[in-house]
Amino acid sequence: MMDISDGKRYADLELSGSDLAILVHADGAAISKSTSKKLYLMFIQCIDLPLRLRRSSWFLQSVWVGHLLPKDREAFLVELTQQLNELRRDSPNFNPITWRDEEGNSQSSSVTVHSVLMDSPERTAISGTKGHTSAQGCIYCEQVPFRKLWYSLLYRANFHF
Repeated sequence: MMDISDGKRYADLELSGSDLAILVHADGAAISKSTSKKLYLMFIQCIDLPLRLRRSSWFLQSVWVGHLLPKDREAFLVELTQQLNELRRDSPNFNPITWRDEEGNSQSSSVTVHSVLMDSPERTAISGTKGHTSAQGCIYCEQVPFRKLWYSLLYRANFHF
């Protein structure tokens, strides 16, 4: 496996000829040390571009600037979700992307979201779960730490499957 488009998840999307798969990237950060304002950005990246071109092609989708990051991330994402749903072939409001290929021929494509990539604080804010450093912070299990040592939570190994 050399690229994301070689993986099983990409193959499971079952895209037809000109359909496109995208990644959505979300992250928040401080603008600078001299201001308390924060910046929240969302980018879209097309997986179907060649890797060299994909690395330099990030399409800005949303920007939020404020003293606090958007508290209700879900409300912030509603517009993006509605727009992406209209790009799906099975949507009642299907609105394909039109573009020109290398020969200049017009193409129409539906779009499927492969993944939404974000850091742990963003994932917990959007999914409404606890942070990864909290007790029972793992999104995959229900294990409770048995002890706190400085800033670390200690868990017992549980190999019963």
